[in-house]
Amino acid sequence: MEVLAAIWSNWLTAPQSPWLKVLVSRSDRREGIVFALDPEWTCFLASEQGHRPFRCDSCRQVWWRSISGACPTYRCLGSLEPVGDALSASDDHYLRLYTSMKPLGLRVEEHTGQLGSEYAGRLQEQFLSGDLNALSCSTTFELGVDVGEVQAVLMRNVPPSPANYVQRAGRAGRRSGAAALVVTFAQRRNHDLHYFDNPRAMIDGYVTAPIVSLQNPQIVRRHVHAIAFAAFERRHVEAGGEWHRTVESFFLPPDGDGAAPIDTFIHWLESRPAELGRAVARTVPRHLADEIGVEDWSWVDALIAENDQVENYGWLARASAEVRGDLDDLHDEINQIQGRIKEATDSKQDVRARNLTGYLGALLAVRRTLAGRRLLDFLAQRVVLPKYGFPVDVVTLDVWRQGDKTAGQLDLSRDLRLGITDYAPGSRVVADKALWETIGLRIPAGRALIDSVWAICSDCGAFRAHRGSEAGACPICSSVDVRSSRQFVIPMFGFLGQRCEDKPGEARPPKAG
Repeated sequence: MEVLAAIWSNWLTAPQSPWLKVLVSRSDRREGIVFALDPEWTCFLASEQGHRPFRCDSCRQVWWRSISGACPTYRCLGSLEPVGDALSASDDHYLRLYTSMKPLGLRVEEHTGQLGSEYAGRLQEQFLSGDLNALSCSTTFELGVDVGEVQAVLMRNVPPSPANYVQRAGRAGRRSGAAALVVTFAQRRNHDLHYFDNPRAMIDGYVTAPIVSLQNPQIVRRHVHAIAFAAFERRHVEAGGEWHRTVESFFLPPDGDGAAPIDTFIHWLESRPAELGRAVARTVPRHLADEIGVEDWSWVDALIAENDQVENYGWLARASAEVRGDLDDLHDEINQIQGRIKEATDSKQDVRARNLTGYLGALLAVRRTLAGRRLLDFLAQRVVLPKYGFPVDVVTLDVWRQGDKTAGQLDLSRDLRLGITDYAPGSRVVADKALWETIGLRIPAGRALIDSVWAICSDCGAFRAHRGSEAGACPICSSVDVRSSRQFVIPMFGFLGQRCEDKPGEARPPKAG
């Protein structure tokens, strides 16, 4: 170790060392001064330095350096011998390619779901015309995109299964008579290393036939709800009404009095309309009809049951209770604040009146947010309607800035569960060969983020979360003691970001927190 340290400090990195032409130093916050090979000096002209190549008498590999005649090839026991004055193109395949082939410029662009559809379409057209000859793609590029005669595919890791491998590798060589090159880079992890040792298990592996299970009563039940809701909406529109698009328009009376559309919907279901019964009977598999209650309409009772009537049912009733409870609480609080503002104004307490007016504006913004939620998303989140496997809580990272054409070409959106970590303030993402940083939460004018609290019960360990700033009593054991509790907001409107001056590196940018 001492010998190596002396060679490094006294020879390789000494102030007058010729190796400093090859080594580039830079400062690292954790490691101090570090050195890297200068990419401009990764090659040298052998003829200018008087060198002649060497060839191994065993593996036939050509080398430009020889140390005691040992072949540097891994596990090769051959010896290096001088080739002579020069290599002949007829003797070396790669030399012949290098000297005879016409140089071709390489232009690489990103083609992922982070790009706007119009911009991604232009890149695809440039790839088809030959102006762009390499695309860096995500796995979603497997589906629905015809990119013509792709000659090569490079995968940066081993796909999860043979089906994924076939989809990705099959992008190349799709035209008749076309030759394709498919290269898979195996990373140092168990999955990749297993298939690196057993490549036929991936390339010739068994591809499981895709199936759609009809045995899940929960999924079938939600589709029955969707059939009923769609029929009710058509009936409502045909009678001259408008589609119910928001939570408020469906769960609350239209003029603040009378029956709400949800009450009309429940009354219509309880009347057992014959047309709806026939549609449900045609849709539900026979082996699940009795379990769901198609013939006796018990699926309606399960949908609208109150919480204390049928255990684990009553999805629509719980959704209605949640909306009406939140909005009623806000209505009462808004009325109280309005009364306090009037009292402060009458008593000429101007500062107190201004503070209360600001608080009232925040409450009104929260109410608009709660009442303006998309109805279909809300019903899907409350397991009334099916989600079809697609996210309904989608948030975006808004990086648009006037004059920044690149930002306008991006579509940075995530499912909310992923967006909370990927787009948290301080996090960075790479898109279109640039680095973008989240700088805050997006709140549209007239809206507000909803303050909520989560808590873990000290007695029974149950987790609970609800709107407000107090943990309240545990719904399981009624205890008010909590082991831990925190306030939080859901970034339902997305995030704000900006372009970073830093350039993307080799590693993925770290997440905030």
